[in-house]
Amino acid sequence: MNTFFGKQSQVAYFKSGDKELQYNKYEYNPLTKEFIIDTINVEDDSKIIKEKCINLDFKTIVPELQIKEIINPKNIIHNDNVNESEIALLMMWDSVRDSVWDSVWGLVWGLVEDSVKGYTSSFFIIANWKYIEHEEGKNPFQSIIDLWNLGLIPSFDDKTWRLHKMCDNAKVIYEWIKE
Repeated sequence: MNTFFGKQSQVAYFKSGDKELQYNKYEYNPLTKEFIIDTINVEDDSKIIKEKCINLDFKTIVPELQIKEIINPKNIIHNDNVNESEIALLMMWDSVRDSVWDSVWGLVWGLVEDSVKGYTSSFFIIANWKYIEHEEGKNPFQSIIDLWNLGLIPSFDDKTWRLHKMCDNAKVIYEWIKE
């Protein structure tokens, strides 16, 4: 997620057309705090802009945004044993996925993987999710988020659920045939 202070955004904002050369261009990632100077066209104000970006509370722009460390499930070591709580998370995810697939995922997300969609929801604090019955203030996708944070990714082929441990090339460590 980069905040882009560049050609397209400035030209659109200032409606400046070919006057874009009057502006400097920067990128800023609020997660990594990385500030990149793309182009200096006028007086160098990069120190001021960088300081403003670093001190900007992105919750004032997107109140629902939760800035947190990104977790790569491939970096989480998990053994080959699946415990009861992990199986319960898989069954909860099965229930959530069934209830929202047609109404939300099928329309909005298309072919994006379930796990990525669910994990992405953890970056937003939303009290009421549209089209999904859930307890107010709770993320209805918490089960898939918890599995992701354990280094486990589920898959389903319309018959069998599988849990893959991502640290070992997505090795299948559990299967559950859904009746």
